[in-house]
Amino acid sequence: MKYLHLLLLACSASFAQNVALSKPQLIEPTGAVMLDELLIRNKTKRYEHEVKPVMHQKDHALWMSNIGMKYAFLIAPGEEQTYLSAISLPLIKIAFEAEGRTEVFEKKEYATLIKIEFLKNNNGKPGDKIDGFEQTAIVNNADNDKRFDIKLSEETELAKEGLFVQLTIIGRCDAEGNLNHDKDFVMYKEKPEDATEKKWMEYCQPNFPLVERPKGTLTFYKNPNFKDDAWHTINEPALHQIKKYPDFNIGFGYTLATYR
Repeated sequence: MKYLHLLLLACSASFAQNVALSKPQLIEPTGAVMLDELLIRNKTKRYEHEVKPVMHQKDHALWMSNIGMKYAFLIAPGEEQTYLSAISLPLIKIAFEAEGRTEVFEKKEYATLIKIEFLKNNNGKPGDKIDGFEQTAIVNNADNDKRFDIKLSEETELAKEGLFVQLTIIGRCDAEGNLNHDKDFVMYKEKPEDATEKKWMEYCQPNFPLVERPKGTLTFYKNPNFKDDAWHTINEPALHQIKKYPDFNIGFGYTLATYR
């Protein structure tokens, strides 16, 4: 028994020594390890707010576009981390003079190339161009002759004072955006006896419905047929009488996205 007791003590000492001297081993994973408790989930939610376009089909409140015309409409400032994601154009289907055909009141299908840019808000008027964004789009009335929606290629964060969206009418185009007119102007004489002719940029759809201020979206325009390059308010419709009109806006719509 004494011998057996000594043998057990010797074995216990040897086992303890081996355990003490053994080193921990690192097992390299053979693939990616995903632990549920280590996943970080983005809990930010996206909220949309749409300012709907103001639409009507009244020919006495019609505005006509020219090739080269620029529009600027205000996107009012919102809460922090607000982004502009889309714009909506109110359309008026009357084609009066828009394709060079006088006194035509009917729907005419068209495709027009436009350019979208952003301008600073200079105390309620269009200011300098904001670099970093430019997008073209083809506006048509094939599917909807009352509004045309354009999703922006990238969402743009609004400054605290908001911004202006600038639309430029480039010209009539085909389905691929290729301009399909030889020239964008006509020559004319104010009087038959005039020796020189003047250039007039042609009318071009889309035409827009007007609403009296302050309704609609604050709107300015630049007419390529004017000698100056200033922004103007719309102070009379295309089919106007000789009288004093109030200022008008075009009821452009837009969609804002907020993340919180």
